[in-house]
Amino acid sequence: MYKNIYKLNKLIKSFGVKIALYSVGESLFSKFRINKYRQVFHKKKYELVKKYIRNNYADIISKYKGKNINKKNIGEKYKIWFFWWQGMDEAPKVVKICYNKQLIKVNAGKRKVIVLDSRNYSKYTNIPEYVIEKVKKGEITLTHFSDILRMNILKYQGGLWLDATIYLQGLPNISTYKFYTVRHGLYSSWHVCKGLWSGFFMAAGKGNSFISFCNDIFLRYWQENDTLIAYLLIDAVMAVGYEDIIEFQNLINKVPSNNSTIFDLANMLNEVYQNQKINYEISKLSYKTSWLEEKNGKKTVYMKIKEN
Repeated sequence: MYKNIYKLNKLIKSFGVKIALYSVGESLFSKFRINKYRQVFHKKKYELVKKYIRNNYADIISKYKGKNINKKNIGEKYKIWFFWWQGMDEAPKVVKICYNKQLIKVNAGKRKVIVLDSRNYSKYTNIPEYVIEKVKKGEITLTHFSDILRMNILKYQGGLWLDATIYLQGLPNISTYKFYTVRHGLYSSWHVCKGLWSGFFMAAGKGNSFISFCNDIFLRYWQENDTLIAYLLIDAVMAVGYEDIIEFQNLINKVPSNNSTIFDLANMLNEVYQNQKINYEISKLSYKTSWLEEKNGKKTVYMKIKEN
């Protein structure tokens, strides 16, 4: 309780009462599953977050307006990036399933898959020491650090970023795109990303301007702040790029609608397995959910994919 009050106080001091109130409201309505009001508070909160970004990083936005997008395609031999801070030996079961059972053995092919952790991420990135110090102090959570990391690594290395809870049963052909993402089209009326992109599945050619824009804002933000304004800051930054810079809007709009069933598998994992369709190309799961191996004495869908 006291920890939450401390965080709320920091949020108010850094970003004002409105942001804090909308954050608390969204959290409460989410907890009690009052979705109508949760969506209203989410939308209002992220409008304020975008306003903050526009007011404080106008020079970065101006820097990229009218700039030619890096013409480098993702290519056939792109690297695949997978991150778990503590290392795979310490990862939850669902993360190990996503990594071992699908990604490496079936879908990566000859592409290089690099598992990033606390010991090796610095070999591939250019993240300033002040960011790392704030991670050590707990001012930057590991969840948000992964947002910083993915933008930085895609800028300097290119390739495909997969969140650790992406369950793959296929990979789309992304080689001819300059930027690619899961564009599921869900929650378009209220969510900050409007279903146009997914931070948990993103690919880009090395030096992509949109990725560089996001990286620049993240690094400046943490140079100036020690409090996260909103959990989905990554989506708010991408939304400002999409809404304010026509070149970035065109880049994202070239990605076709895809994987509208992205959350379907997660919604059925605790069901009894009765030959349900589980061959979705890309599925987003969660390590925070308690998945059951059996229910009423029968195997669940989770147990089935675990066995597979």
